[in-house]
Amino acid sequence: MISWKTKDSTGIYKIEYDDEPYGAQLAALQHLINIHDELVFCNAKFDLHWLRRYGITFKDKKVYDISVAYFILTRQTHKFPSLDEISEYCGAGKKIDKIKEYWDSGIDTPQIPYNELCEYALLDAALTEKCYLFLNEKLLISNNLRKLVSLAHQDTLVLEEMEWNGMRYDSGASLKEADSVKEVMDGITGKLCEVLDHPHGKDINWDSPKQVSAVLYGGVVSIPYKETYTFNYKDGRTAEKQRKAIKEIIFPRLVEPADRSETDVAGVWSIAEPIISNISAKGKGKAIIDLLLVHAKLGKLHGTYLAGIPKIMDKHGWVGMIHGQLNQTVAVTGRLSSSAPNMQNMPGDVDKYFISRFDDGKVVQFDVKGLEVLCAAYISQDPVLIKELRDGEDIHSNNQAAFKLLDRLAAKRFMFKMIYGGTAQGFAMDADFLYLKMSARRWQEVIDAFYAKYQSIAKWHSVLIAEVLRTAQYTIPSGRELDFRQPLTKPEWYYVPKIKNYPVQGFGADLVKLARISLYKRMMASGCKSLLVNTIHDSIIIDIPEKEWYNISMMVKKVFEDLPINIKNVWEFDIGLKISTEASILTTGEELHD
Repeated sequence: MISWKTKDSTGIYKIEYDDEPYGAQLAALQHLINIHDELVFCNAKFDLHWLRRYGITFKDKKVYDISVAYFILTRQTHKFPSLDEISEYCGAGKKIDKIKEYWDSGIDTPQIPYNELCEYALLDAALTEKCYLFLNEKLLISNNLRKLVSLAHQDTLVLEEMEWNGMRYDSGASLKEADSVKEVMDGITGKLCEVLDHPHGKDINWDSPKQVSAVLYGGVVSIPYKETYTFNYKDGRTAEKQRKAIKEIIFPRLVEPADRSETDVAGVWSIAEPIISNISAKGKGKAIIDLLLVHAKLGKLHGTYLAGIPKIMDKHGWVGMIHGQLNQTVAVTGRLSSSAPNMQNMPGDVDKYFISRFDDGKVVQFDVKGLEVLCAAYISQDPVLIKELRDGEDIHSNNQAAFKLLDRLAAKRFMFKMIYGGTAQGFAMDADFLYLKMSARRWQEVIDAFYAKYQSIAKWHSVLIAEVLRTAQYTIPSGRELDFRQPLTKPEWYYVPKIKNYPVQGFGADLVKLARISLYKRMMASGCKSLLVNTIHDSIIIDIPEKEWYNISMMVKKVFEDLPINIKNVWEFDIGLKISTEASILTTGEELHD
């Protein structure tokens, strides 16, 4: 059923509660939507997907999600807020617990008494309205937060469109490669046993962090086996039988564990890739670590992606398509996250399986060029960096020479990671930089050179840290308020990078949000067949038929050319920097040009 409430009335539309036809109910619901301007929800995308499944249209309506408004008002500190949580904050009351008790006991919705369901559903609508009115009243205090909430609600429609469209995925080819990868993993497991050269090497579960910790750092591995014992019958007969038993095998230490790598389990140290890749080891220990790193990488590729994605597709009944979830109420910076599956963290090995739904089409990723650098330049107002950007200089080649780094790629990676709060120790242990063989001391020299060149970034970082330590919060140019109370409970080496990272990450997310909304509106107005299918922090992904490629690429180009104007219209400041994109085919990585 669907419950609803307007300013003047309230009601229920019975959809699939029983066997009665519900076509007239859907028509009445569509009419109700048609004669109103704004639709208010709690967790809007979920409900909007359901409406679309029943053929209900809402494209020209404003959408308001109380969970998104609450998330922003509470400085992004309450992930996936429930209606109960929001209602408590707004003083609106509580949901009825009885229905949840039915569900928890395994009783499906159509078996719940109709009158009880009606009471529950109508109360949900009433609570949602009360929260809506309360939150709007709170937003009147802050013009910037009100604008931010409005943008987030416009973006809700964009994200719902992306989730609904989904991305076509070649699961057959993915599974075929998964089998090949599994064979390689099995071969590595065999090599690990050979290198370990231990009578119980074949009993080790190389996927067990606890057992691998014992092998590397020394410890005890408990191995189950069947023990043979003599059983004595009452009549004097004896017989040999077997029972389950545990054999404890002690392994000597092969390598010294890294500092701060002990886990919550006493005597067990982390075997995570960033940790073991930086351990100084020789002989057997080094050989095992090298094999473990390859095995872990292939294991994630196999389990999470090549075999994992088709498994998720089968679970949801998705035929040839993935419909990931883009979450607006998770990241403390206001960035989007993705889940079920995570569509924002796919490795390059998987990109080739994302194919166009159009026979002659291409899935194109439009990346914002140097988003983090641009955001850091504006927030810090560093004149050197701003000049480099305005003059179109090759910043990373400049920095390679200035900081005496081996190649341009190292300078580029350093620049982005420095903006996101990198540290000398972190760079020395970073897998991306291991080939440079640079010590933490040498990295500190590079950091000092960076701050000497970009002195306003150095000053901004200093002022930023001081303000956060004093107030535990910071407001970025888009008006988003960032809360640092949780990071500040951790050690300095943890919270300082977060303090530097959050403002750039949050500001970049808000700029891309504004671009997404603009692009969505233009695509809807154009009547094109191209579809928005995903977004990844600083990029937008579109499935495009061949004949629309030129028009869509020009549309995206214009969106980002206009973005500084739209920023000024929304937030009333001049970013003063050109924002542009570069396009590539997701399946092949081929770069595309106008």
